[in-house]
Amino acid sequence: MDEPVAPVEPEPPEVIPTAPVVPEPTPPEPTTPEYFEHTVDDEGNPKIEVLGEDGRPVSHVFNFEFDEADLASGDFSALSRHAEALVANRDRSAIIEGHCDERGTREYNLALGERRAQAVADFLMSAGVRSSQLTVVSFGEEVPIDAGNNESAWMKNRRAVIKIK
Repeated sequence: MDEPVAPVEPEPPEVIPTAPVVPEPTPPEPTTPEYFEHTVDDEGNPKIEVLGEDGRPVSHVFNFEFDEADLASGDFSALSRHAEALVANRDRSAIIEGHCDERGTREYNLALGERRAQAVADFLMSAGVRSSQLTVVSFGEEVPIDAGNNESAWMKNRRAVIKIK
């Protein structure tokens, strides 16, 4: 007769030490400054504003003296921020609109509005913005922001406007 064999204990599996699991490093948060804020204008249309280093929108409207197309030195800081934003974001572009007050002929004001818009474009390009990112357009006296017939209204209407796309 066969004698019962004692049950055989299975050998424990061989344990191979593994290296400790180290999590993948998390990439640092981008340090690129925020340049743009997406908002809506008074008519409900989307618009993009350039932000200053303090996070507040910088001016995108630049006013001119009567019959002039020279930029005011007080505008250089805001214009520089627009340039910085466009240089850092080459996929963005800007339309620069030139405007005039109602004085002068239609033809003269269209030409003056173009010179005003071009002055802004020239500043931006001198700061490194590519000409392919900029479109210059003149509206002359056709799109006033103040329909008044006085110096206060005329001053508001003599402007160049940067619209980021």
